[in-house]
Amino acid sequence: MAPLSPATRTTLAADMAVIRARTYAVSQPGGRTDFSVYTGAAGDAIALMRGGDADAARCRAAEACSLASWATTSRSRWRTGSGTMICGPAGARVVNEAMTGAPAELVVPNTFDANETLYGRAGTLDALRLAPSTPKSLISRLAAELLAAGPEYSWHGKTYLGAAHGLCGIAHSLIATYDEVLDVRPPEAVHSMIDRIADLVLAHHGAFPSRPDGSVRLTQWCHGSPGALLCLMRACRAAQLFSGSESSASPQRWLQAARLAADHVAASDPFCRAKGVGLCHGAAGNGWALLSLARSPWGTPSDEERVRHFARAIVDDAPRLGLDDPHSLFNGRGGRVCFLAAVLNETWMGFPAVDSV
Repeated sequence: MAPLSPATRTTLAADMAVIRARTYAVSQPGGRTDFSVYTGAAGDAIALMRGGDADAARCRAAEACSLASWATTSRSRWRTGSGTMICGPAGARVVNEAMTGAPAELVVPNTFDANETLYGRAGTLDALRLAPSTPKSLISRLAAELLAAGPEYSWHGKTYLGAAHGLCGIAHSLIATYDEVLDVRPPEAVHSMIDRIADLVLAHHGAFPSRPDGSVRLTQWCHGSPGALLCLMRACRAAQLFSGSESSASPQRWLQAARLAADHVAASDPFCRAKGVGLCHGAAGNGWALLSLARSPWGTPSDEERVRHFARAIVDDAPRLGLDDPHSLFNGRGGRVCFLAAVLNETWMGFPAVDSV
């Protein structure tokens, strides 16, 4: 197996230093107030913790929680609160609970405009699941609401299939909820979601489409094969929950589809369609999808080599950090930190803010 670049640890350390130096303030004109996991202080905390600096991570997590509290009381956009893990104030509170032990005390919104991961019910379900202080009954109720809103889910009037705004993210959240919290066999509707994702991957030869008509195909976590691969591998890890299901497809078919999706991700240049090095639409997210197969019970040395190829590329050949926020978890350096730390760790570390904090 080809070794990682000698610059891997150097890059990891340099990125960590940049993230530590990021500053936030609500009292200064123009001060940065982004509390979110996606591009703000809570995402910094996750990157710092996974990169090995627990003290800095705890400080940044507490800072994110304070920023979220300020936002929910002073900004009209957040006054009703937002339960989502990645983009809402709830994510900052969950990260703070994970790192400092302070209960997140999450409140579920009375109404939702959507069901997807970034801004909807699925993202709220992720937040509830990742906060140990959340009552199980609250998680069960929201999972039932999410299922009742299906089987077709739309975002701004359009149907998406990917992890950020569509079926893959919703299915991933439900699988994890039934596996980790409720510990019961999921309803047939969940099995049907996984079957549909597998069928789409197989029908499109690994190039999972972003829309049902197959008109858009992107190789990104948010809208493409990487998100489908992560969802299918999460389903394979929870296959024992689905024993006795009436659905036609089997976990073996899910694994077959996952391997085909991995072939597609691996065949794409790490930076051909991805935008920078972050998790959402960048190289780290694509690499992480491959990591989910390589570090699974079904992973092979060839799968691990694919992961290392992405790790070498993200260090040696990265043409740019990111577009919108080049130092953040989902758009830049923070995603690279988490991915490189996971590769060096040589064990399975769940996708940040979706599988685990």
